[in-house]
Amino acid sequence: MIATPLVQVAGPAEQVGLQAQAFAQAAPQAKQPKGPTIAQTNPISYKLLEIKPGKLGRSELESGELATVSWPERLYKQIDFSGVTWRPSPTSLSFSPGGVKRYQVSVWAPEIGVLATVYDREVLSGNESVYKWNPQKFLDDQSQIHELDFDMRFTDGSVQEKVVLPLRLLGLDGRLANDPDGDFDGDGVSNSEEAKSGANPFDARDKGVAKKPLPKLPETTTPTPTPTTSAQPKPQPSSSQPTSAQPKPSTTQPKPSPTSTKPTSTQPKPQSRPTFMAEKYDPYPGELLVRLTPGEEYRSGTPFGSAEVPVRSIRYRGEQGGKKSPALDRALVDATDGNRFVVKAKGLEAFAQAYEREFGNSKPEFERAAKWFMDTFVTHARVEVEYPDNSADAKDFLVGFFGVDERAFSIPTADFDGDGVNNEDEVRLGTNPFSADSKPHEKPRFPITSKSLKPGEVYEFVPSTKLDPNTKFLGAEGLQVSLTKDGNVRVVGSRDRSKREVSFQVWDPLYKELATLYVESDFSDAWSTINVQAGTTFETNVMTQDEVKSGLEIVSTREELERNGVPEWVAIGGDGVVFLNPPRSEGATKGARRYWVRLSNGEERVIKVNVLAPASYAELYSLQYSDVFVRLGHKARSHAPLATVVHGASEFLNQPIPDEAQVSYEIVEGEGASVVAHEGTATDDEQPGMVTFDATNGGLKAGDVVKVVVRASFADESAQEVPVYFNILPHELAGSYEHAYETGRAVLPGRPIVLHRTDIRNVPEGTEFLFFEDVRGNENLAGWQVSVNRDTGNLVVRAPENGARPLDAVVTVAYPDGSSTEVPFHVGVKHGTPDAETFAPKYTQETLIGGTRTSYEMLTPVPKGTSFSIEENAGLDVGVDTQTGRITAVLPEGAPGGATYKVRVRVKYPDGSDEFIDAQLRKKATADDERPRWSDIYVLPGELASTPQARRIPPETTFGIDATFAARGWQVHVDKYSGRLQVLPDASVKPNTKIEVPVVVTFKDGSQRTVKVPAYVRTPRQPSTPTPKETTTPTPSPSTSTPTPIPEPDPAPETGSSAAGWITVILGALGFLVGAGLLALQEIPVVQSNLNHLMRDLGLRR
Repeated sequence: MIATPLVQVAGPAEQVGLQAQAFAQAAPQAKQPKGPTIAQTNPISYKLLEIKPGKLGRSELESGELATVSWPERLYKQIDFSGVTWRPSPTSLSFSPGGVKRYQVSVWAPEIGVLATVYDREVLSGNESVYKWNPQKFLDDQSQIHELDFDMRFTDGSVQEKVVLPLRLLGLDGRLANDPDGDFDGDGVSNSEEAKSGANPFDARDKGVAKKPLPKLPETTTPTPTPTTSAQPKPQPSSSQPTSAQPKPSTTQPKPSPTSTKPTSTQPKPQSRPTFMAEKYDPYPGELLVRLTPGEEYRSGTPFGSAEVPVRSIRYRGEQGGKKSPALDRALVDATDGNRFVVKAKGLEAFAQAYEREFGNSKPEFERAAKWFMDTFVTHARVEVEYPDNSADAKDFLVGFFGVDERAFSIPTADFDGDGVNNEDEVRLGTNPFSADSKPHEKPRFPITSKSLKPGEVYEFVPSTKLDPNTKFLGAEGLQVSLTKDGNVRVVGSRDRSKREVSFQVWDPLYKELATLYVESDFSDAWSTINVQAGTTFETNVMTQDEVKSGLEIVSTREELERNGVPEWVAIGGDGVVFLNPPRSEGATKGARRYWVRLSNGEERVIKVNVLAPASYAELYSLQYSDVFVRLGHKARSHAPLATVVHGASEFLNQPIPDEAQVSYEIVEGEGASVVAHEGTATDDEQPGMVTFDATNGGLKAGDVVKVVVRASFADESAQEVPVYFNILPHELAGSYEHAYETGRAVLPGRPIVLHRTDIRNVPEGTEFLFFEDVRGNENLAGWQVSVNRDTGNLVVRAPENGARPLDAVVTVAYPDGSSTEVPFHVGVKHGTPDAETFAPKYTQETLIGGTRTSYEMLTPVPKGTSFSIEENAGLDVGVDTQTGRITAVLPEGAPGGATYKVRVRVKYPDGSDEFIDAQLRKKATADDERPRWSDIYVLPGELASTPQARRIPPETTFGIDATFAARGWQVHVDKYSGRLQVLPDASVKPNTKIEVPVVVTFKDGSQRTVKVPAYVRTPRQPSTPTPKETTTPTPSPSTSTPTPIPEPDPAPETGSSAAGWITVILGALGFLVGAGLLALQEIPVVQSNLNHLMRDLGLRR
């Protein structure tokens, strides 16, 4: 198997530390169990674990119980290949109290890009390997089942040796790599087709196309793919004997013998235990693998999904083992977001700084850098969940980091920092693979590739960018070639006449072959070769200064020059001046042109012209766009790009691009942008290169500047990327607001109505609502009268008296930015009974608490569109809901209880009719809730009887007799403060007479309640003359005397009595009290405090 897993048996970190690099220290030797052991009766067996690339898999038990596991003791073998590993994700589950632990295995398979890189290196590169040119062997090995084995100790101290976890890798299609019809990398091409063609079956980017064909494939037979449901390896249970005594397990292990594995009849059965919540629920199912790119934040799903599971706490416990990843910005459980687990990566600069600290400017082996990355950045973040049943679960999220290209750093061809140079090249060349600003130099180009030199003449070939110090020159033997400190190629003309022309290659460490340079040795007295670039102009004098001074001239005629092959783009003057303007097409011809001329001294001499390859259109024409402004919610289009052209030291701005350049355009960056690709796709008003940006998409705001990058490709296959910037302006106000008016309204002829705006959004300050009779849509008012509130936009619409027809018109909304919009409205005409005669709205009388704001609804329905207003407020703080009619009022806190107020409300119906209704508001009184009570009184003629008030009543309550009481022969009195009632019928009152004494109860708030207390006259049984005494209801004592009632002052106006009228009675009563002595005072229920009140009210002193 090519990429086999590094697997960790998971458990609490403080007890288990199995690593692939070293074996864990064995656990303490436990006490040997007596009798059958768990390792014998209930051993652990795992199902086959199959995982797709880059995915997380979690082991499942075939048999056995995790609750019986104590800890794993030993990992037998290291599973690793070429530094590429499957990463473990430990999971532990614990309960307290009880100490039960669960050990499970979670495995993260390597990314498919890693497999693709290994396949390239082992199979396709031609390097010596067991898989060289043999893809089928690679696919077969990749499809094998591999076994991870370790010892497991149980809670009874027994040990099961070499528990086997079978592992196998599946493709993205869920099939094996050696399945001929499978598509492991998901590129639409089967595994067998890619293997036979020389493509990479693990790399979807090649789309099944090979970079180069394979040599003759080895004669191999494709085996039948192993089914994904193959039998599982069976574990071999054992007791806690030394591990050396146990045989090594295989995939076809024999069944355990009866004496060693099957329980006997005397063996104890495994005890059942309750299921804990931590076993039943998984808070983050399937979410243990987190892949982050620089600066990215990950949020898990809500714990337990949509299920409602009670928990005691969910806490983030930090990174496993206390290791802090320098790439981790933050990790937490967000209680404000449903206890989601949140983790965020730092930006690229954190990775770059860590790499700089570790390696500086050194050039480590790529495998070393990849291992450092895994050890430094990849981490486990632990979240612990506690349940109400005291069980707990610990979830370790494996946090891995990927580049801006979403590929792992360990993939050599990936580009982690997105600077266009792959990871392996950056490490090899000593630049920082995590910094886009740190990358190798651009590829140098040589505008001049040939030169004719005199012996000893020095010349420098100047590249477009400085050459790397490690640049080499291949094939330059016999020529002095060196690299200058400025990065140029310095050559010296050869003196060896046997080598008239030397060529050599310039070899760059990164880009390999850069160019082939040609150096010609000129041993004649001919003029120097003129070098000119195709597509440019050049002027020079071929004669030396001495020749010019001597008067030497070129005397060849134009006809002679043409016969000698001088083209039209070459002009030769008699004074030796040569003007060259070779077209771009001349650059395709190599070698020097030789044009012979005749001199005035009779000699003939050659003019040599070397036409160099033309500069690319992308180098000659630097394209630019002007900035574009676009409003939110609209689209905007740029102008076609213009070019800046440089000729020598002159720079020409805003130049058109020549037709021969045949530029085509495409968008390479910028969502929501489109471009006119070329002449064939342009409409009448378009030009190639015009960019249109759509600002109607969400996510934009005023002030943003959107960068769109356009790739301009020229006819010579050169290209350049040109930015165009779109500046986002605010919405045009007219398009930012939607207005509307009430619908379904109809008005009576001759009546006005108010038509309200239904949109509630505020408009910008300075907005005006206007009604113009001459705008389109308002031509046919036909007698309707319309006015509008300029600030609110509400309309007052009056229908004509006669011949009214429905009205359709528009209101103009003018915004402060100068934009405007028109809002339509419709009003119908109602013929029939007015709403005011159809509906009868009313309020019931409401009782309110003084000083408190209270509201209540109307009882009867009214048509939609009815409005309400207060016409008379009765002096109250009162308001009304204009749409529902609900009244809200505050009654004066000092008003007497029971006081009433009449509020008048105007009801305006949708058809324009209206009416007035009254609402009665009453202040709540104490008398509404209090219920004083007296018992019925039974009394004999001539005797005094009394009864107390039997209920608890509020303080400062007073009592009195209603002034209308005038029962003949009766004397009645009520205590003003206590409420005790006394009655005294005289002898004229016949037995069996009944009266009702009206007692008026006055409360602190001024409210009153009248209680009628029945009084009955009994028939005397026998005459007697006992000492007068008061009879207390309900068992009155007969008396032959006729004592006078003991009155108390009662100034309440409802009694109708005065203090003066009672003086005689009071004095008589006092005399009676003195005569009767203490006994009489004790028997008559007039308390001392009431007597004091009575004397004070009458102005008497004791």
